[in-house]
Amino acid sequence: MCNRDKANSLSAGKRMKSSLMLFILFFIILSGCKDETKPPSSEPQPLVQTAPADDEKAVNVESGAYVTAPDEAGGVESEAYDDNKENSLPEIVSLKLIPQVIYPGTTVIAKAEGRDNEEEDVTFYYRWQKNEEFLPGEEDEELDTTGFSKGDLITAFVTPFDGENEGKQVMSPSLLVSNRPPDITSAPVGNIVDGMFIYKVEASDPDGDELKFSLEGSPAAMTIDAGGRVEWKVPIDAKGPFSVKVVVSDGDATTFQGFNIGGIEVERR
Repeated sequence: MCNRDKANSLSAGKRMKSSLMLFILFFIILSGCKDETKPPSSEPQPLVQTAPADDEKAVNVESGAYVTAPDEAGGVESEAYDDNKENSLPEIVSLKLIPQVIYPGTTVIAKAEGRDNEEEDVTFYYRWQKNEEFLPGEEDEELDTTGFSKGDLITAFVTPFDGENEGKQVMSPSLLVSNRPPDITSAPVGNIVDGMFIYKVEASDPDGDELKFSLEGSPAAMTIDAGGRVEWKVPIDAKGPFSVKVVVSDGDATTFQGFNIGGIEVERR
């Protein structure tokens, strides 16, 4: 009986020892797993950059430009060039119309002078204006004013061009088409008949204006009517010579004709 109890006690002790060893082993395994599952550190990590090799370096060049490398002496092979750089615009430095006094039918010339910073040849485009209307087809430096009327205002608009770009358009000083004076087309008669001097002045106006006749520096009692008829009753005792000046006006301009009466044959009937 005693031997059986002893055997049972030994068997129970062995089982307890085995259980304790298993527990310790399990604890060790569990601790190792916790170390492996430890979360990573939240501290920032340094970034690592690698520089490209010298032969991998690139130069970023804008479109339309080229860059030259320095030579061994430290100079530059050629100047940098940028084809995007704007060409400066040509400009007009002088513009005038000649002649200064014009009549209908006068040829007007626009004299323009220009310059360009690149020293390129400067040409010109012309436009002509009569009063407030541009004249179609008139694109030369000369303008024929045939058919124009007095009082018309003439202006030129000129644009410079350097072969690539146009500059700013410039307006010329304006010219006023002047009135043309009347023409006297007759000559005085040299005879005195029955003691009367009679002379019919013939005149016309190229602008179609109405004409007015008058006398200046004429002998006393000499007259001229609205149609240009000069009459003078010559005194018996008149002694010459007598100067006569006929004036014809269109309201804006005047024309004169002078002559003398004296040393002429006096016919009496």
